Order: sequence, then structure tokens, then C-alpha cells
Amino acid sequence: MIPVPTLLELGLLPLPPQGDRFVVRAGPNVARVRLRVSPDGEEELHELSRGADGFSRAHPLARAKHYRFVIDLTDGRRFALNAAGLHAHEPLDRFDFTTQKLGPAWAREAIFYQVFPDRFAVGDANLGVKDGEYRWRGHGARRLPFEHAPVPYREMRCLDFRGGDLPGVQQKLEHLQALGVNAIYLNPIHPAFTNHRYDVCDYEAVDPHLGGDAALQSLVAEAHRRGMRVILDAVINHCGSGHRWFNREGRYAEPGAYQDASSPFAEFFEFTSRQPVRYVGWKGIDTLPRLDFRSTQLRAALWGPQGALRKWLRAPFHIDGYRFDVANMVARAGEVQLHGEVWRELSKALRDEGAPYLVGEHWFDPHEIVGPELLHGAIDMFGFAFPLRRFFTGKDRDGSAAPLDGRVLARQLLDAHAASQGALHLVNVNNHDVARLQSSASPEAFRAATALQLFWPGAPSVYYGDEIGLPGGEDPDNRRSMIWDRAKWDEQAYAAVHGAIARRQSSNAIREGALLGIDAGPDWAAFARVAAGELAVAVLARTSCTIELPLERWGLPAFKRELIGPACAVEVHQI
Repeated sequence: MIPVPTLLELGLLPLPPQGDRFVVRAGPNVARVRLRVSPDGEEELHELSRGADGFSRAHPLARAKHYRFVIDLTDGRRFALNAAGLHAHEPLDRFDFTTQKLGPAWAREAIFYQVFPDRFAVGDANLGVKDGEYRWRGHGARRLPFEHAPVPYREMRCLDFRGGDLPGVQQKLEHLQALGVNAIYLNPIHPAFTNHRYDVCDYEAVDPHLGGDAALQSLVAEAHRRGMRVILDAVINHCGSGHRWFNREGRYAEPGAYQDASSPFAEFFEFTSRQPVRYVGWKGIDTLPRLDFRSTQLRAALWGPQGALRKWLRAPFHIDGYRFDVANMVARAGEVQLHGEVWRELSKALRDEGAPYLVGEHWFDPHEIVGPELLHGAIDMFGFAFPLRRFFTGKDRDGSAAPLDGRVLARQLLDAHAASQGALHLVNVNNHDVARLQSSASPEAFRAATALQLFWPGAPSVYYGDEIGLPGGEDPDNRRSMIWDRAKWDEQAYAAVHGAIARRQSSNAIREGALLGIDAGPDWAAFARVAAGELAVAVLARTSCTIELPLERWGLPAFKRELIGPACAVEVHQI
């Protein structure tokens, strides 16, 4: 096997195009560089000329939407250089650099903050669910003190409420601005029986216990006044069995599809039997009946001209986009595979309402739901959060032991990024579905991961409470109530999150630069982001070690440089 050198060993540094000019800085052992494009489906190779700053060439960007470089060394070896790094073989086109960008311009500057409404802040104590207000599937709703720990599902079935609401979110916007975030992602806010509200009962209303429609209108208006954006969590793969269309619990006066086979909503669901009534639930859960997208009327109800999803994008609400729950499973079940068709149709419809950011939850390779005619990005679990969490915890998603070498981590992160270049993924470390890294690994691991998260391409998303070091194990412990007494905060966590956000906001390289892998070892990995006149380097490590990064080989004396070090004791030499 031909050994593949690092970019630093060759002094290779591909700069993002400056206008129509392509530049590759290179050391003396690089003899030739060519630009490889295929704008019309046929390969084209264009010679770059050597100059004082390396190799360069002017080439129309319209004919270089996807490109890579062919590198010939003085010793006769040849390598391909693309977004995934150097290769001794000829790589697939999907890993090429790209000049395309998905998503609205505002979202490319966004730093999100994810809010789980019931556990964030109480704005109006009279709004919340009252103790014993209703019963659902044999269990009664409970209003517990805000500081009370989450109750295990087997005991309360997610019917334990703390009273957080939208007025509470609005009252804490100053805290979010001080942290540096400029966009909010709200977990579901529609009427539901549970505290997480993924069992939606009405897509066209905001839960009165959160403040109702007026509270959302007020929150978004105030956020916009402050230059902030708001996106909602859209649950369209399934709804709750209490939804007005289904109405199994009799929450609404009008019979739904569960009671009446002739209901206009009956075609929205897949029934396998009417006597007795049996239907398809998401993952077999009967409280979450799956929606059947073979129904054109269902599609119209969700994203047609008067559809529920359009409603919240329009006046008087003006939300800025959606995060779609379990987007990987929408409109696919056995022989019914309408996945691509539905996402194209939905994405086109919602783009007609302005410039919303559309992102889908996906825990695996998200290429099927992301593209110019599809969603702008995915929740980047597969390409960022999961490998990073495995690197620090030594465990795979199923909890089994699975140590991850730093070199493998770097390869997975770079491959995943290269395969979805141009997409605008929502990049997170923690969220409401996984144990917080500060609890599953360590506070030091969380701070190091956060530094890389705010360095990484995409739209970073801070999970509420991470900035104060809020602990949390597996669901539902990861949904603890926010602590507003600063004396109880982890100030190191706050400094780490606030500092990482500030670095991103002040660095053009971190916000917009190309991502490159520099080098990696068993317990560390180093990455660079480069833009015109600016270089930022991030080192991720899980143990104390000494790392040498001879960046002078890139010959960047006039470049502004920044080193983002890890949270553990690491010495980086020759920077």
C-alpha cells in the first residue's frame, strides 16, 4: 500500500476560491497541481501555474461547482486532494470540494439554542398543567416543583410537568443573547398529553399550557426585534393518538378516524382492522399512530396552500423554519416508499413562504433527505455527535464497549463532512435524546467537544443548560429543569460555551472557511479551517500528550492564526 503523507508533510494547503481563482500552497516536493472538474459529466483537468504563493489558476466557478486537485510529487507519486483529504486512489466525486451552499443566508450565520419548553423557564405560573388535571392511558398528570428531578417513564409515562412555557423563554432572551446565540430551536409546542409533546394533538394550535398562539407570536416578535430567529419542531411522521384527526382519547367533540371509518381523516392513517380497531403506530407504539402519505389530503393539510406548516411561517407568527422529527422514516413503510417524493414536495411548498431553514432529524447517513430540492441539512448525529461521543466514552450507541482511535475519528468526521458538503447541518453535542456528555464522559470531554462543535462547519446548536454544566443521564434524566441560580452554575462550562461562541463569531475562517484534517494520533486529532488571510486550528484530545504541528510548512507568515486547544493538558509545539 502506498503511504499517504499528511498535508503538512507536503506543505499542501488548498485555499477556498478567491473570486474565480483557485490556489493551492505547496512545498518543494510538489511538482505539479491540476484542477479536476466535470461540469458536463466528463472529466476536465486544468493545469495550475506555480508562483510565489504556490500553484494557482483562474477558472469559472460555474464550471467548478464540484472540484478536486490532482497532486504530482517530484518522486513520481500521485495523489488526489479533496474535502476528505489526500488519497492514493482515485476517489468518488461525492467527496469533492464544492462551491454550492444550501440554506438561507441567515441560517449560515446562526448559532442555535435548543429549548425543551417544559423544563426551561416558568413565565406565568398559572399556565402550566395542574396536578391531576387529566388522566391518559390510566395515568394522571402531575405538576411537580420546577426543580424536581425527571420521573422515570415507567412511573409517570412522561406526565410529570414543571410548568415551563413560552413567556418564560421570552423572559430569558437576554440570557441567550449574553451567551452569544442568535437562534432558538423549540422542541414541540403544540397541544399534547405528555411533557415532551411529540404526541401532537393539533398542528394548528400552540398548547394553551405554553401560552397559546399569542405567546408564540410575542416570543417570535421579540426575538426578531433582538435579531434572533426561531424554528419549531415539526412532528409529521406520526401524531398523537389524541390528535383531533384520530381522537382515540375523545379529547375533541367531533369523532376522529379511530371512532369513524367514514371520517375524512381516516385515510390519514393506516388501519389493519376495523373490528376490532387496529392501526400502525410508529415503532409499534399505539399512542403514536403513523401518518400515511399516500393521502393527498393529508399532504394538503400539512403543507398545502392553507396547510398547518405554512400557517406558522406566515403572519402573524413569522417563524423561521422547522426541524423535522425522525425525518429518515417519514413516508416509508415496507412497500410504500414515498420518502423522496414527499420531502421534495414539502420542501418546495415551504420555500414558497420565504427563506425558512429546513433541517431533518437523521441518526444515520442523511444524503437521502438533503439536497438542493430537499432539506437544507440534518441533525448531524452520524457525522459528528455519535463518533465524537464514542471517542470520549468508549461506547457505541447501544452502550457496548467500542473504543475509537483518534485517527479513525478524524477519518469518519472528514468523510461525513466531505460527503455532505454544501449542506447546512445542525451540529450538536447533546440533545433531548442522548445522555449529556458531561455526565456520560466528563466535564472536560464536554468542553473539548464543544470547542470542536463551534469550530465545525454547519449551524451549531447548544442544548439548554449545557452552558451551566447541567448534568443528565439517559432519557428522561437528560431533560432536567434549567437552573437559574448562578451560584449553582459550573462557571468553567459557561466560559467554555461562551468562549467557543465568541471565537466563531469573530473568525471568518471558522464561520466560512474550508475544513481540512491536519493530523491525528491514537488519542487526538487536529483540524484546520482556512479562509483568505486567516487560519484556525482546533486540537481535540482525550489524554495528556505532546503534539507537534509544523504549520510553518504551509508558509503563511501573513495569515492571522488561532489555536483552539483541548480541555486536557496538551502541549502543541511549533505553532
